Amino acid sequence: NIQAAVAYAQYENIDNVIKKKQWLGNIYQNLLKDIPCRLSVDKTEYAKNHYWVFGLVINDDVKLNAKEAMQKLKEYGIETRPFFYPLHRQPVFKKMNILDKIKRPVSDNLYQKGFYIPMGLNLNEEKLEYISEKIHLLFR
Repeated sequence: NIQAAVAYAQYENIDNVIKKKQWLGNIYQNLLKDIPCRLSVDKTEYAKNHYWVFGLVINDDVKLNAKEAMQKLKEYGIETRPFFYPLHRQPVFKKMNILDKIKRPVSDNLYQKGFYIPMGLNLNEEKLEYISEKIHLLFR
């Protein structure tokens, strides 16, 4: 009952949460459009991003990897998260030898070069500008 009450309260506010997340995502899109990374996709022909998270994938020609970028941003007080660990690298599947025969360069690359930047509802434009400024420093 408690979990249902909390979920229902969150559901009542979902439109405001989505509006705020899209606002944050649009600001990031503008502030980060010139860095050597692929940014979260804003929309496709069938969907619009609600920006639960905002991901960056560092271009392959940049020597910096996600782990290094995340460590540097941590030094600036910016929390990040890695992309999800590839399924074929999960210990349980490695132990079972069921995913070893096929190479998965896309998921390996995403994990090595991709990470998420802050998208909390407590962020404002000033904080996004600070985060973006520090991300730009990574590529200078």
